[in-house]
Amino acid sequence: MRALTEAGFGVWFGAFAEGQLAGDLGLFVKDRIGRFQEVETYPAFRRRGVCRSLVYQASHYAFEHMDAQKLVLVADEGSDAARLYQQVGFQPTERQAGIDDLPLKRGLMGEITIKAISIADAKEKLAQNTAVFIDVRDPDSYQEAHIPGAVQLNDSNVGTFLAAADKTQTHIVYCYHGITSQSGAAYFQENGFEDVYSMDGGFCAWED
Repeated sequence: MRALTEAGFGVWFGAFAEGQLAGDLGLFVKDRIGRFQEVETYPAFRRRGVCRSLVYQASHYAFEHMDAQKLVLVADEGSDAARLYQQVGFQPTERQAGIDDLPLKRGLMGEITIKAISIADAKEKLAQNTAVFIDVRDPDSYQEAHIPGAVQLNDSNVGTFLAAADKTQTHIVYCYHGITSQSGAAYFQENGFEDVYSMDGGFCAWED
């Protein structure tokens, strides 16, 4: 992600309200296809049009300044986010599944204690080779750059991974900013993994 940004293929957008960062998103263009990453509105500013404005402005920027011909957003089917994106002109074209879409056995995140690990501690475990790193970002981002030895998981290979994994080992799940990785860590806990962490700050923090 950082390499793409520095090469001019990606831009991060932020929306500010009352002197605070209210929301942000990333937009990366490759082969004239723009893909949104980590579209987020912070809790205190939700339902105030922040996300809609961000997506609208970023979309126009991509067409006018990044040579994009097509833009792609991923949202849960029937969700508020999906309805919002349709309001600004996006139309559903296909379905996609990922780690964070897989159902938890007990169904409620609130019943699970998710352990977090700092970047410094995660790097120490990498150096000591005492943890398995799980990358739940999209495959293109993984191909661009990833933590050495990390396994990229999605709906097509997670079943094979679950069947073969040593669930007694330490596993560290990471995404872009440490948000999606929390639901990923919960999923692995529910499937019998004994020592699972969500990496704070995600891969963006790892690269800084």
